[in-house]
Amino acid sequence: VTAEPRAIMNATRYALLPDGAVLANAARGAVIDDDALVDALKSGKLFAAGIDAYNNEPNVDKRLIALDNTFRHGIPRAR
Repeated sequence: VTAEPRAIMNATRYALLPDGAVLANAARGAVIDDDALVDALKSGKLFAAGIDAYNNEPNVDKRLIALDNTFRHGIPRAR
């Protein structure tokens, strides 16, 4: 992944979405800004996120695992 497509889904882009939107990422983890995603999910800007590709796999951001409104492929829910 080059620097160009990194974090294209960031706080600025989430702000353009309607409240309650759903994000599905089956591309590359690097296109997601994890901090902005967590903030959008916690605030309700995003209703949910379906994630099949993560930043820093296999060390997935624990905040994403802990949220009830994330649906992750291959990553069990945190306890």
